[in-house]
Amino acid sequence: WREVEGSAATWFAQSTEAKLEQAGAYAHIDRKFTGYRDGKYREQLEVRATPGAVHPAPVDADGRLRFSAALSLLVRTLDGVARGLLPHVAAELGCEPRFLAGLCDAAPSAPSDNGSSEDRGEDGGED
Repeated sequence: WREVEGSAATWFAQSTEAKLEQAGAYAHIDRKFTGYRDGKYREQLEVRATPGAVHPAPVDADGRLRFSAALSLLVRTLDGVARGLLPHVAAELGCEPRFLAGLCDAAPSAPSDNGSSEDRGEDGGED
């Protein structure tokens, strides 16, 4: 969580133009909202899980993907927790435990081993 929070603070400190260039304007894409917007009351980046990543993939100011990698891990973790709770919610509603799972999109997959560790924002433990 701290990696996401720190990376987000750095990403949101960029210029509006840089954020729009990376994430695109907030829009409805493939039945889901994604992108960046600076609204009247808040600034937001909406990402969606894709196989092994998130879309759009925000890039750090130094050109690395630490924020994107941290978001991808967080999204997959939260998705797993939520899917684990669905059978319990369904049972409490009087449904078959698998009923709600059938209404979900496919689970986001873990990243493949493609690409270098630097591409994924990893630095081999150096600070």
